[in-house]
Amino acid sequence: MTDDILREAAKDMNVKQLAADLGKVEGKETLSTSYIYQQLRGEKKIKNILDRCQVWLKHEKGDTILQWLCNENEGYFVKRLNGGDKTNHQVVAKLMKEFAEVISTIADALLDGKVSMREYKNLRKEWQDVQGIMEGFLDACERGEFS
Repeated sequence: MTDDILREAAKDMNVKQLAADLGKVEGKETLSTSYIYQQLRGEKKIKNILDRCQVWLKHEKGDTILQWLCNENEGYFVKRLNGGDKTNHQVVAKLMKEFAEVISTIADALLDGKVSMREYKNLRKEWQDVQGIMEGFLDACERGEFS
């Protein structure tokens, strides 16, 4: 599956430039273009870069790597939260409560016309919580749990 993702992503890339950019260590070329082509064709002796990243992520205790990758690419990582043993209606109620807390936090922050770094960090965390709960809710919808 990761090989398919890499092949799809490489369709619009200059593979020679990719190999050059990936292969430089302290200014020296260490990765060949043929290696990249072998990876893209699935003719590999070692795991591809996505498989190796997945191993890192499985061993990481948090989500620091994903947060960094997303931030470097002008985005944010949102962890999908599930409702655990809660009923679907309880999950939706939790979503609404979290969303109300975000709105309340924004209102509080704007009372003085300024948003401090502490307030910003609190807002970011609460917003990511809402997004995670929403993703879990949408997953439940996809599974037909609200049908």
